Amino acid sequence: MRSSGSDSRIMPKHVTPQLLLDVFTCPYCDVTARQMWYGNSHASSAHEEHDEKTGETRLSFFGECITDSAFSDWLFSKCENCKEVAVWHREEMVHPLSCPVDEPNIDMPESVRSRYLEASRVVALSPTSAAALLRLALQLLLEEILGESSTGNIFKDINILKQRPLDSSLIKALDIIRISGNESVHPGTLNLAENKDDALYLFDLLNMICDQCFTQPRKMQEMYERLPESKRIIPIEAS
Repeated sequence: MRSSGSDSRIMPKHVTPQLLLDVFTCPYCDVTARQMWYGNSHASSAHEEHDEKTGETRLSFFGECITDSAFSDWLFSKCENCKEVAVWHREEMVHPLSCPVDEPNIDMPESVRSRYLEASRVVALSPTSAAALLRLALQLLLEEILGESSTGNIFKDINILKQRPLDSSLIKALDIIRISGNESVHPGTLNLAENKDDALYLFDLLNMICDQCFTQPRKMQEMYERLPESKRIIPIEAS
């Protein structure tokens, strides 16, 4: 989906949208692209017109003129890639709806990352839908972790990991995402629709799982390989 190679113009994989940021990951097309800003005082590509009769300054926006007084707290960002427009009120993106979700872990498998980002786009509108998507992301993640040992059943796969010498907090994180994203959760237990913070915490948990399963082992291996070979207890081939 994104370009590859050594081109210095290649954008980072994911940049969280922020007010007046020149480059971020578009909530529409999921491409990290340049953004054009439009507003009464922060227009990167807009034409101001002054009405001598009324004394008002008008902003020409996509062929339309709007008064700066009426839109003093509003800004618009247009994606250079898909040409879609996001609407901002003061410092918050209000269309499309978004929630402050951390970027996916750098070592998160691509199939899992895709579901993670999809969930981040709907969590503001439907926390329960986001939880269901994160449950699917977890199932894909378990298949990556277990490989051929995966049963394709999220409950059974978690039980396989439970038999391994893993931190209990990791198993709890797996179980929280599994149960929270299950449509059969009974009323009175977890109500993600009323507590959006619980839904947002699921994103943190998925990142934590990826950190423990992928990032920390990778960093340890990279550092171990820099040690003098003659002093290593474990040969690189067997580590």
